[in-house]
Amino acid sequence: MIFVRSWVMAMVAAVLMVQMPQAAAAPPSTVAEARARYGQAHERITAGDYEQAVRMLDEVIASALLNDRELALAYNNRGLARRRLGDMKGALADYTAAIRSYPAFLDAYYNRGTLLSALGRYQEARRDFDFVLSRKPDHAAALYNRGNLLRRAGVVAEAGADFRKVIDLRPGFAPAYNNLGVVMVAMRRYEEAIPLYDRAIALAPESATFYYNRANARYAMGDLKGAIADYSKAIALAPSNAAAYYNRGLALERTGLGKQAIEDFRQAYAIAPALAPVAEKIRQIDALKGQ
Repeated sequence: MIFVRSWVMAMVAAVLMVQMPQAAAAPPSTVAEARARYGQAHERITAGDYEQAVRMLDEVIASALLNDRELALAYNNRGLARRRLGDMKGALADYTAAIRSYPAFLDAYYNRGTLLSALGRYQEARRDFDFVLSRKPDHAAALYNRGNLLRRAGVVAEAGADFRKVIDLRPGFAPAYNNLGVVMVAMRRYEEAIPLYDRAIALAPESATFYYNRANARYAMGDLKGAIADYSKAIALAPSNAAAYYNRGLALERTGLGKQAIEDFRQAYAIAPALAPVAEKIRQIDALKGQ
């Protein structure tokens, strides 16, 4: 079978939530002007004008007029803007500068952790999430992201513990139920996975991933009818999901519906011809056809 993993979490930005006057054209020369320019930069980030936000924050930081905490906020928000612009190296440097300026600034650790994770630097990311959680054990976003890292590393029991904490803190957050279900499947505790996927689907019924993952659990349990129904729903929601076609084909094949199974295998191949299990299945089908 082919499995799909899902891990997502929004970044958190730390900002001064105050109304500021329009920034002057000249670089800030007083603390009040630097704070005003920071407020303007925040407004540009909110508006999606990240390039202008970076330019404004460059001026704020270069002015050296803010206190350490305010400077950390400026670095952090410039990091957010730079990441949005695809400047990962610059964003990483800014988050680190924010932490250096104000070591107690948890949002900067969290934001750096999400970036390090996106860059594949998982051990460094985990250290940042661990630090956040050592200071704020109920930080749901850090728990969720650390759980994803732990699961990736194969430490499934600890990952499951993190996802359970997220569910306790945010019972309406569907991905936590889904990812805990994935952990249960990895531990071959399929009966426990199903109600978790049920809850995820109830919270987010348009998620093809949740149906697909529940289908995999049902297939592993031998519930082929249920698996086929879930793969079909996943395909309806995401018609380009080659893995769902392939796995539904396997389930159909096991129920004796060989013709329909072949149609699914060929559809999977049309979508993803480079997917090794799919290509091998088509090779086998064509070989039998040629006999």
